[in-house]
Amino acid sequence: MIRKIAYPALGAFLLLGTTTPVAATPALQHTRAATRSTTPPRTTPSRPARRTGPTRSTRSQPVCNPVRGSRGTLNRRAPSRGQGGGTFGAPRTGGRTHNGIDIRSRPGTGVHSVRPGRVIFSGRGRGGTGNAVVVRHRNGSSSHYYHLQGSHQPRTGTTVRGGQRIGTVGRTGNVPRRADTHLHFELRNSRGRPVEPRLNGRECAAPPRPRGATTAR
Repeated sequence: MIRKIAYPALGAFLLLGTTTPVAATPALQHTRAATRSTTPPRTTPSRPARRTGPTRSTRSQPVCNPVRGSRGTLNRRAPSRGQGGGTFGAPRTGGRTHNGIDIRSRPGTGVHSVRPGRVIFSGRGRGGTGNAVVVRHRNGSSSHYYHLQGSHQPRTGTTVRGGQRIGTVGRTGNVPRRADTHLHFELRNSRGRPVEPRLNGRECAAPPRPRGATTAR
């Protein structure tokens, strides 16, 4: 007697004593299809993407104009006077890029905090910043004000309101002798990376004080 032995993986019966395969039944074909569908596909592990590009944040943030009366006018590039462009990301010598904006104004013009916060630095900064004020805000970001005259600057640790005066426009630091007088203004996120400040067309104004409030001397 010839016996039939099933080989589901081959999808056929093999008659014992012969090498002639017999076509699989519909039930066995269904079993083979189910086996293939449940077998996970072979995948190749992917390598993590390499981080490229500048470390500055690509997002911009709208802010009020910290220099009243300036109309938010930025310095124009003038190589003959040693002046670089005042826009964010403008090229600088040595392959550097501009991490803020240069708001052109007259010397002595008031500079105001764009947001409420706490002054974490006030004084003569390192490098070419000149007299500077840095304000840390509630969300961990910070605003930086450079090339100040040095007058009307709050002390480090002082809490300031949005729109409060924190200094005056000057020419301290690495401002070229023939360049326009301006405020170098920066925004940095909570990780310390520069963010493009986008002036929203309004000047920074301090909110009105509540009735009965006194001004600390």
